[in-house]
Amino acid sequence: MALVSTLVAILHLIFFLHNSEVGMARFLFFVLLVFITCAPTILINSATSSDGLIRPMNLKGANLSKSNLTGLFLEKANLQEADLKGAKIWRTNLRFSRLQYATLTGAHFWRANLRGASLQGADLKGAYLAETDLSKTVLEHANLYNANLNYANLSGANLRRAYLRDTSLEYAILNGADLTDAKIKGSRLYGADMRRAKGVTQAMLESTSGDLRTQIPPGLRRPLSWHMLRSDDDP
Repeated sequence: MALVSTLVAILHLIFFLHNSEVGMARFLFFVLLVFITCAPTILINSATSSDGLIRPMNLKGANLSKSNLTGLFLEKANLQEADLKGAKIWRTNLRFSRLQYATLTGAHFWRANLRGASLQGADLKGAYLAETDLSKTVLEHANLYNANLNYANLSGANLRRAYLRDTSLEYAILNGADLTDAKIKGSRLYGADMRRAKGVTQAMLESTSGDLRTQIPPGLRRPLSWHMLRSDDDP
């Protein structure tokens, strides 16, 4: 339908171009008509692949610092090396997106969906990721210093060599997560589920804080330094 409208507009334009009595105003009007008619088709075709599916958005290296991306559909988007410092990313769909080496310091990802996303080497220092779905994400070498991951779902996530110093992981789900060579000193693991986490050593646990509700991998023991319950949970 859009193509038919475009052809009609072009034919009108040709007709009036051959009419010497047509004024400049009318000519400009039909130029504008052709543009308005064609623009949606051009935009849709540029964003649509040959199989009719919307192409993933390419925002590689984009400056989105302090942007409000709440609720947007960015599944499979390319955000590699993008600047998202302080961005508001609430309930945003970023499933299978590419965020390698992106700058995400202080970004707010509350309840965002990052399942299967790649954040290798990303800077998430001080980021707010509470209640976020990070299952099966790649966070290898990512900087999560002092980040808030309370109640986040990190099941099956790749956290190999990730920097998690002073990170809050209270009630986070880490089942199947790979923490091989991760730096977790000072992390708060109160109530976290680490029953099937990989790569966790006794020395790593000793450098963190937790309690009786923290579920640790088999073969490891609860550090004596952990309190039975936190003081703010006492009756």
